[in-house]
Amino acid sequence: MSVSTNVDEDTLDAAADLKPISIRRQQSLIDDYKRIAEINDIGYQPLIRQVLKRFADSEKKRLLRERAVELRDPEDNGDDEATNGKAARG
Repeated sequence: MSVSTNVDEDTLDAAADLKPISIRRQQSLIDDYKRIAEINDIGYQPLIRQVLKRFADSEKKRLLRERAVELRDPEDNGDDEATNGKAARG
């Protein structure tokens, strides 16, 4: 069985659902990522993808927790309408 070596980068990106982007980062941050990636025996771009994914996952969880608290305790979320409505009835 032979494996083709004629796979282009666009095909790999599409297969992995990756979209190339360009972002500006401080050189010191890039150097830090490269050192950390080397210690973990991976490339620095895959490391950056991992970091961004962890951050996005964490933020989504935080936002969902905050929203769940708001739905459970509508009077405690600082919503003036809920506070005003309660005072008007009280």
